[in-house]
Amino acid sequence: MFRAPLRPLALAAPLVLAAGLAACSSAEVTATVTVTAGTGTCEVSPTSVAAGTLQVTATYTGEGTGEVYLYGKDGEEFTKILGEVEDLTTTAKSFTADVSAGTYEIKCEGGGQEQRVPLTVTG
Repeated sequence: MFRAPLRPLALAAPLVLAAGLAACSSAEVTATVTVTAGTGTCEVSPTSVAAGTLQVTATYTGEGTGEVYLYGKDGEEFTKILGEVEDLTTTAKSFTADVSAGTYEIKCEGGGQEQRVPLTVTG
């Protein structure tokens, strides 16, 4: 009895899986914010974006590694983490978060210091 090799099927499986995952991905990004964190610094551009799915792309320029967080309000304080990247270096990392109109904060941590920058989201 002759059996055909399974290689073509095995190679096609990851492609089918990738196509399925792409179809199930989150909403389309409507705004992008770039963050450059450093020891005691936090550069955010732009600081005002439209509501929708926000992509935050961050890098770290200080010694060691850094972290970047997007905070929303929980009551009156900016304590609700909506997205984060840790172990940042000069290689960019990104996350997405759904944001509605309001004020948010981006927090940069590195070198034992933190900085917070307001982010305005318009309707």
